[in-house]
Amino acid sequence: VLPQYLLVLLGGAAGWLVAGLLAFRTRARMEYREAVRHLRKGNYADAVKVMDDVIKESPNDPQHYRFRAELLRLWGKLDRAKRDYHQMTTLDPDSALGWNGLAEVYLQSGNYPQALEAGQRAFELAPTEWVAAYNLGMIEDRLGQSRPVIDHLRKALALKVPDVRHRLLIHLYLARAYSRLNEMDLAKS
Repeated sequence: VLPQYLLVLLGGAAGWLVAGLLAFRTRARMEYREAVRHLRKGNYADAVKVMDDVIKESPNDPQHYRFRAELLRLWGKLDRAKRDYHQMTTLDPDSALGWNGLAEVYLQSGNYPQALEAGQRAFELAPTEWVAAYNLGMIEDRLGQSRPVIDHLRKALALKVPDVRHRLLIHLYLARAYSRLNEMDLAKS
């Protein structure tokens, strides 16, 4: 009896598999929305708790760690955010987003050498993304490395920084780097 119903049974099994995957994806999206709702109310702990549960269910998805890390950064929990970005880069060593997030957290916490290392890795992985070049330039500025600041911030501008605020900051930091090098004509331009 089984051989003649094999195609029907396999089709049913495949259907349930697809339905299960769609249900999980929908559930995960609903949980992200729930975390955002908590965030909008300023309930950071509840937003992070939602993501804790998502990560328990799917601990190998680096994007879950990224989202929780962003929540933690907004909450001011930089050490916990740093752990999530580390986990993200462990799960996906070629994640420019993970390395860039790690660079930003180190920068925020004043650990410039570690920020530089993570920022350089992010830039290696995403040399055509303005954010990686911009962040690397910001880190180098904190370290007083004027030539690399100029190189990376000019690269960011060449990659078409989309918003005015970041372009203004780039020009400010370029002027500062040129003035540190006593290249006043370039600082004024």
